[in-house]
Amino acid sequence: MGKRSQGRELAILALFSQFVCESESAVWKDTLDFIQAELFPVPEESDSEPVEEAVKDPQAGESAASNPEDQGVALVPTRSSVPDDDDMESDENSPPVKPDESLEQDSEAVEDQELTNLRESLEFASVLCEAVCQKVLILDPLIQKHLQKWDLKRIGIMEKTILRLAAYELLESLELAPEVIIAEAVKLSLEYCQENSHKFINGVLASLLLEVRRKESSQTHVFDFGTYDEE
Repeated sequence: MGKRSQGRELAILALFSQFVCESESAVWKDTLDFIQAELFPVPEESDSEPVEEAVKDPQAGESAASNPEDQGVALVPTRSSVPDDDDMESDENSPPVKPDESLEQDSEAVEDQELTNLRESLEFASVLCEAVCQKVLILDPLIQKHLQKWDLKRIGIMEKTILRLAAYELLESLELAPEVIIAEAVKLSLEYCQENSHKFINGVLASLLLEVRRKESSQTHVFDFGTYDEE
């Protein structure tokens, strides 16, 4: 999943919590903070005290060394403690075994890149949430104009959230192709909305596109929602 796609998904989850609460406070920030805490937990400091090593009695150690028979120590070395000549030769001739550092470095690089992408997705989600919340009074009337025989108040909150986010991007993110924006909205509705909601969202956004991007929409009549891959 691309960073923008992941950011949109995080954004609709945070905006959904905002619109469910219908609060003037920034509930979406709390949601994103919670998601960030789950993705990047802060390691807890250990309260346990270090275990002190027992103080050895030097006299006891000397007596044990001076009387090995009393301590049950074998005076004759065992077979396993004496290396054979063949073993010594094989050890000298065999190359030293080194860990595969390249694999470890590759896995660490992949993990670092994934964490970087997650942080950038969270930042993108935060920008989207703040912008949509600021412009919701503009977006809702615009969406309502393209709802055929429907009232925006009767639409499910998740469907409404996806429409608001996509409408904002169609208005403001002019560097993005409209096919990508609508395709993302359809994909999110397939994941989080009721059955057939994606058809409804597709139709509303396609109609809205005719108004907000007349030049682009006049050249694009059919959207292919399965062939793009956005960064």
